[in-house]
Amino acid sequence: MHPALPACLLLLGSTLLAQPFPREGEKLFWREGSLLHLSPGGSQFLESVPGPGAEVRALGSPIGENLRSPCSFDGAFYALARNSTRDASTLRVMASEDLRAWREEAHLELTPGDPYVNSVLPLGSGNFILVAMRGTFNREGRKSFLALAKADASQRLQVQDLVDMGADLDKLIQDPGRMGFFFARAVPLRDGWLLTNVRTGHLWLVQRASGEGRVRAKALMLYPAAEAALKKGVRLEPPILALQPTREGDVLLAARSEKAMLEARATAETLAFEAERKRPQDTAGLTASQRASGATRQRVEETGSRDRVAAEDLTVKAYPEVQWFELSAATGKLRRVDLPGATGLLGGLADLQGFGFGFRPDGSLVMTPPPPMAKAK
Repeated sequence: MHPALPACLLLLGSTLLAQPFPREGEKLFWREGSLLHLSPGGSQFLESVPGPGAEVRALGSPIGENLRSPCSFDGAFYALARNSTRDASTLRVMASEDLRAWREEAHLELTPGDPYVNSVLPLGSGNFILVAMRGTFNREGRKSFLALAKADASQRLQVQDLVDMGADLDKLIQDPGRMGFFFARAVPLRDGWLLTNVRTGHLWLVQRASGEGRVRAKALMLYPAAEAALKKGVRLEPPILALQPTREGDVLLAARSEKAMLEARATAETLAFEAERKRPQDTAGLTASQRASGATRQRVEETGSRDRVAAEDLTVKAYPEVQWFELSAATGKLRRVDLPGATGLLGGLADLQGFGFGFRPDGSLVMTPPPPMAKAK
């Protein structure tokens, strides 16, 4: 176990490090044997068709229709359109079979006191998952960032129940007490969605159940030790690197080790603090006017930035292991897996920030895939 952070570190705002994350990769969806790629930012859907050469073709762009948060489920495409006024806003869930003709599938009416909903995920039969980025859904004394809603006869979404998140909500948000944003990454399943908090390793499996309109939800944790650490105020290293749906309908997940999750953040902060403590406030070679103009401060800040990057790089090298898990959509259980060709070690900060994986149309794994290119017509 690495030593605890010096108490004085908490007073050094310049030394506290922003947690490094892998780059935002493409989102994958499986549809009728082909693989759909949604580019980062949701600007374009591409389709990889199985067969010789694995042809890639462009399907369309929901951004051109002024739609946001696109996804695909049950063979259809979905996206959101937001209409806001000073006193209220309406979130319209739009659906399409071809990314050209769009129809309203449902709508959610919100007032200033309601949570800010940034994602609406379809479940079929008029059921949806509502994801609040800021604020919570409140029902019968319970609170959650995730709500289950159903469209009524007028297509208006009505909250039916809340998803039990199985955790202290304050531990799930970014910068609690300040901005307070909740970020959930969603992965499509054949009968629902897996939502995850990559910062803590919390997972929520939300699926259709037998019976008309019934939905079941289950909370899991990648590493159960995170719960006790969060209660003690430990600043976790984000454990989840990347996750994607498999052709078989499950989820493949790449993660840092449990040891890295629990210890790496303190190690990085300690290394950065020690570098700052030893660093001279270098003013050599500067004229009096340069000192007066702030050149000293700029030089110190540039040096500090390099030290912080070096601390993160050393920390990744100290905890390099990548572990792979498969989540079964049928059982809701996680299991460790060993995959040929899968990255097992990170060589440093650049490897972490560039980490990603995907699949070929035949379901085989590919590490850090380049963006697919549509074939010119």
